[in-house]
Amino acid sequence: VTEYFKTVQPFEVQADKIEIENSILWLRWKNNSNLEKIHLDLCNLMLNKYKVPLHQFDYEYKFHTTLFVEACDLNENLLKKVLELEILFLHGQ
Repeated sequence: VTEYFKTVQPFEVQADKIEIENSILWLRWKNNSNLEKIHLDLCNLMLNKYKVPLHQFDYEYKFHTTLFVEACDLNENLLKKVLELEILFLHGQ
């Protein structure tokens, strides 16, 4: 896996939105061909080299960065701040 990442060139990603799903708060990235290629390459690498089969989630992958786990436990003030940051970050206001 380390050798694979040495071959990946820098590229841009665009933030899409902040979501809460199953108590996980994440920053969702807009899909692009670079993210798709890396995802498929890693799935194939894991299958071929380590015999790790694809999971259902691998077919419907959401490109994201996890911000909080157990987000449902975040207090209301912190959630408001996160949503304010989403507006600033994604909409430039």
